[in-house]
Amino acid sequence: MSATTSPVLSVITVNYNDHDGLVETTESLTNQRDCTYEHVIVDGGSSDGSAEFIDNYRQRDSRVVAVSEPDDGIFDAMNKGIRMASGDVVVFMNAGDRFTDEETLSFVAADYQAVGWDWAYGCLRYMSEEGDVFGATVQAPFLQRRFEMGIRFVPHQATYLSLEFIRGLGGFDVDFGVACDQELAMRAALKSNPRVWVRFMSDFRVGGVHTDISFFEREDLWHRMRVKNGVALGDSAKLDRMASHAIAVGRTARSYAGSALRRA
Repeated sequence: MSATTSPVLSVITVNYNDHDGLVETTESLTNQRDCTYEHVIVDGGSSDGSAEFIDNYRQRDSRVVAVSEPDDGIFDAMNKGIRMASGDVVVFMNAGDRFTDEETLSFVAADYQAVGWDWAYGCLRYMSEEGDVFGATVQAPFLQRRFEMGIRFVPHQATYLSLEFIRGLGGFDVDFGVACDQELAMRAALKSNPRVWVRFMSDFRVGGVHTDISFFEREDLWHRMRVKNGVALGDSAKLDRMASHAIAVGRTARSYAGSALRRA
């Protein structure tokens, strides 16, 4: 990309048997204004009409790059999308998610062209299965230690990384399951500080495996992330594990107490 050429944004969408969500995400993308993009779709071999929709979409729009075949889960598919991408910047908008407004990508392109960051993220809105927005999160400013402790998080649907940077990181480490996106962000933060936008970038449809794990499973994942990346508490894996267990106990107790109060 030259100084006068608008960056190409690679929007990577992973889908498996979510035809309606895929259509919604695609419509959100095609409504984007004043930007140059490619749409990389990684379908897991759907049987609900998604593959046929993708074929028709690809025939209508030369910006579409797609594959429909079995994969080993969402983050394996997202890694496949990284390999397929050819733009300057990537973002992961999976089936059912949408951009908050029609100027999101033009904003990203202009900021990337002006600043040249390695990675950046903005704010996220939550929406129900019916598509109604009911909440939001603003993870600003970026506080690295609070992030490393799992007190804050990086919303991957509102995160943009240069293709060169994410490939240099090696993509997602699928050993971290539902926390693969946060483990990637941890590695990214150790290489380069993110640019943070106090601007809503995407609407995330709530649900799925992220909401199903226990506090103990969650804290164990963050413990493993810290140990892998050399940021364990006190530089001690043992101390870090003890702290993680204590945090999980506290969060579980608060959750039970809150449930009891609501029932009272």
